[in-house]
Amino acid sequence: MRILKVTTTTLLVVLFACVTTKTQAQESSKSDSVLVTTFINPGHMYRVRINDVLQEETNKFLLAPGTYKFSFWAPNYEQFDTLLTVSKSPIKVLHELKKTDELVTYEQDLAVYKHRKGRVKLGIGATALVGIGVFVNYQRIGNLNLDQIQAENGYKYGVDGFDKSILDDANKKLENAKNLQYGLYAAGALTIGYTVVNYIKLKKLDKPKLKEDKSFILEDVGMVYNPIFNSYYPQLTFKF
Repeated sequence: MRILKVTTTTLLVVLFACVTTKTQAQESSKSDSVLVTTFINPGHMYRVRINDVLQEETNKFLLAPGTYKFSFWAPNYEQFDTLLTVSKSPIKVLHELKKTDELVTYEQDLAVYKHRKGRVKLGIGATALVGIGVFVNYQRIGNLNLDQIQAENGYKYGVDGFDKSILDDANKKLENAKNLQYGLYAAGALTIGYTVVNYIKLKKLDKPKLKEDKSFILEDVGMVYNPIFNSYYPQLTFKF
């Protein structure tokens, strides 16, 4: 019994020492780690690989001192590789990924398409405004025409308050309104022609589409055993 008791005590001491050593090692490793923060453009979609290991979607990494290979990638952007030496001070990595030729062409074609589409919308809007002006001025011509007839009859029959100046003023207003109507008709023809021409040019353009970037793909699916929880969990391995 004495031997068993001593053995048990010894095992507990050894176990405690191992746990303490492991905890101290973890704390020491954590305290020695250096914060590396990455700021990569485009910032909302890039992924990071450190020493060829894909990282979680974050821009903050705690790394022990040493030299690491960083790879940055985003859909339709070229991959950027760099070596980074981590020592003691926190590090910030700033870089703008280069667009692929496909993305550059897509953005250029899309700009042309949107510009042409914007002209069509502008033409439609201008035509609508001219149409409103035609309608409003047509009603105005009707009212001015009545005023002109009244002024003409008043002057003709010598009604008080209707002299030559009143008649001349009524004729001038009616003539100006008619000239404005002719101008609105011409403007309407121009805006309609402008809209039609740009619409025809727009129909000749296909709306640009950017092909899906498949350089970021699922490489392997497997199950990994977790001894702490005595269970398996799925592991997905991606590559880019």
